[in-house]
Amino acid sequence: RPLPLREKSLEYFRETSARWKLSKVASAIAMDAFRIRFGVMATVHSATTVGLDSAKVDIEVDFLGGLPGVAIVGLPDKAVEESRERVRAALGNSGAEFPNRKIIINLAPADLKKVGPSFDLPMGLGILLASGQISCNLGGSIFLGELSLTGDVRPVSGVLPIALWAESAGVKQLFVPAGN
Repeated sequence: RPLPLREKSLEYFRETSARWKLSKVASAIAMDAFRIRFGVMATVHSATTVGLDSAKVDIEVDFLGGLPGVAIVGLPDKAVEESRERVRAALGNSGAEFPNRKIIINLAPADLKKVGPSFDLPMGLGILLASGQISCNLGGSIFLGELSLTGDVRPVSGVLPIALWAESAGVKQLFVPAGN
């Protein structure tokens, strides 16, 4: 399928940056300007348990202008809201850069209560994708995992019902912590 204008432009920007041999700082500044102009957003898929059933949750990460900070929306509980600090520390201690920007993380669908720390890993991946630190196609994959402050992935509860749901829903890959 043809790439939308935004993705074509991002691809062109990366090629041009490499061709011009921009320094890391100059490339980061130019990438930030590009992202502000084109509104690059990342979506990572996860899931949650709802009673005995499971449901898909899309983690959408976007950067906005304004004071740096992280806002998590979409009916998160206290453990999910606390993940902003776990993800910030985990990315920093793993050698990645936590963007000094206004970050909005939307957990969709908004009417479904999101419970527990299993969204840490997909939120971290979303931030890395949206900031351009990694580039990959995660479509068709579900991610679950709590991040420790050092960046290790910890086991989470509810993996078995989510795995059964994922199989019946035709999910291609399910990434879970090794402890699960």
